[in-house]
Amino acid sequence: MELTHLTHDTLKTTKQTWIAAAAQAPHEAFLAEYQQLFDVIESGDSIGELDGRMNTSIYYAVKIEGRHKALVQMVQSKRGSDIWIKMMDLYMCPEVELSMDTEQSTVDRLKIFTTALLGVFSLTAALGRADTVKVYGRTEALVTFLRGMHDSLSVLSSLGNMPGIDVSIEGRWLVFRAGRGPL
Repeated sequence: MELTHLTHDTLKTTKQTWIAAAAQAPHEAFLAEYQQLFDVIESGDSIGELDGRMNTSIYYAVKIEGRHKALVQMVQSKRGSDIWIKMMDLYMCPEVELSMDTEQSTVDRLKIFTTALLGVFSLTAALGRADTVKVYGRTEALVTFLRGMHDSLSVLSSLGNMPGIDVSIEGRWLVFRAGRGPL
């Protein structure tokens, strides 16, 4: 499992695969949502490496066993001298999104989310200038999940297992801030 940048070729292949799978959904709105997602990515040229482009959505893919299981929307922002990497949204592939809620599907979704989050941390470290990672909770379920993560990570932090990293909840955001220097 890894978080990887998209190329025009991988985006085209992912779009074809996901749209075909979404077309099998029982509701037309599901297909329309995926078509809109890919239209936004293509029209905004929102692929490639996370670089100096500020306040622009860049989409990465969570790749598992050679297949893109999710797309991750990230934005790099600057406020004063602070640089933030924001994980704005996570779009699961139709195969995962349409699966019944079972213990296994929950584990699969958690693996995808964890891979995305660790990938964002890795990208932040590679940039070397970012000192904050923010994860947005778009849905109530995700906000609840992020609050649970915050509670668990707060315990780890209080035990000294996360030196130099502050974890907080700011509205719908789970925020990781470096105490000293970049993450």
